Amino acid sequence: MAQVRRHRAIDILLVVPLLICFSIIPGAPVATISVVAGICFGKGLGAVLNIIGITLGNLIAQRFFGRVTARRDQQPSKLVTAIGKMRHPLLGIVIGYTIPFIPTSLVSLAAIETAVTPRQLAAATLLGSMPTAIIYAWGGDELIKAHFKNALMLVGLLVLLLGLLWLIYHDRQRAVDLDH
Repeated sequence: MAQVRRHRAIDILLVVPLLICFSIIPGAPVATISVVAGICFGKGLGAVLNIIGITLGNLIAQRFFGRVTARRDQQPSKLVTAIGKMRHPLLGIVIGYTIPFIPTSLVSLAAIETAVTPRQLAAATLLGSMPTAIIYAWGGDELIKAHFKNALMLVGLLVLLLGLLWLIYHDRQRAVDLDH
């Protein structure tokens, strides 16, 4: 383990841009890089690097999608529409970034279509990116230490996060009920 965790400052400077790039590219497995950060840098530093890289990547993706979507005529996905119609779209953004099963590119697209301030959007993006960034770093650290029970608990936690999808649906239904 000491061999795996023997890194120089330059290694840290390489991981964050890699996390940023994987967060921007739709379909790229940012989870893989995030778990490797936990393996290589431990829970604490790995989590910090993941939070920085994933949050910056999501913010950059939002800016990029903001420029690109102004030129598109396609129908938005159901997720984008669902978050946009929520009574509390910032909650939808936080939940969307928190749940690893939701493509972050769709959440970024939904985020730019909400009527919130850039500061609110940045805070929601940071808040939503933190749980998965920490979970991935912790999971990587537990795997390298061969603490498989703890890693299994993380899987259970990820399943619970899936239950947060229910909040998006419930909030959207309440907004629809209020409109009628």
